[in-house]
Amino acid sequence: MVFVSVALRSEAEPIIENFQLKLEDTKNRFSIYSSDRIKLIITGVGKINSAIGTAIL
Repeated sequence: MVFVSVALRSEAEPIIENFQLKLEDTKNRFSIYSSDRIKLIITGVGKINSAIGTAIL
């Protein structure tokens, strides 16, 4: 499985569309999209948000 962490929705859109990811969860304040092989989380800006989002994946 490939895990992708992005800060902004605008960064995630091309990946979501290209790999046809489905919204899995909006855990806490993060949106998580996934398919059989890819899981993507939109964390928001900042290193703390990125660290928390990565831990959730």
